[in-house]
Amino acid sequence: MGFDPLTFIPLEDSIFKQRIYIRSSGKLLFTSDYRRHHLDINKKRSVFFQDLALTDIRTHNYWNQLSEEESKELLRRFSLLVNKRGEVTKVDIIKTFEGLDWVLYNEKTGWFNYKTFNYNIAKFNQRKNVLNNLDLEGFIEKNKMEYNELYNRFFKNIVEDKLKRIILYIKPPNLGFRDHTDHFIIEQYFKIEAKLKKKCNNKFPES
Repeated sequence: MGFDPLTFIPLEDSIFKQRIYIRSSGKLLFTSDYRRHHLDINKKRSVFFQDLALTDIRTHNYWNQLSEEESKELLRRFSLLVNKRGEVTKVDIIKTFEGLDWVLYNEKTGWFNYKTFNYNIAKFNQRKNVLNNLDLEGFIEKNKMEYNELYNRFFKNIVEDKLKRIILYIKPPNLGFRDHTDHFIIEQYFKIEAKLKKKCNNKFPES
């Protein structure tokens, strides 16, 4: 969906742009402004969808203040809105987050405290409608102009590779639905795949 569930604000395409900095040691540092928040502090190396939430560098610290239970419940209820039939209204949001009022009214991250809320919910419904009428690949293609950096960096290189694109369609086994982090895990997938190939080549060198 391209939304940060903690703030209900659309993620900006600029956070996916790779930036290069030169350390004082002279070494190059490659980084970006998006962050994968790990719900469980004991699974910092996990790349499984159910263990992650996508956010940006500005909001990540607020995610870190949540417990694992709070984070997972937030994602569960956010996904109820994503999977709801028809347009989502403010009343729907209030009902969905009943008993979890801090999500909507927190001073720093509360959904209703942002002046852009009306824009956010309109954008959410627009993307939700596209996602419900297309598959995930179609959704990404539809939004590639809005997320040009994301599309070119993470998705474009795997469009024709059936093996690599499998990662787009895995559903989190614990939650039972496809969540908003699906297509952002690709970078880690490439890294893991490269390591496996290297180990395999070392173990079984070509004759």
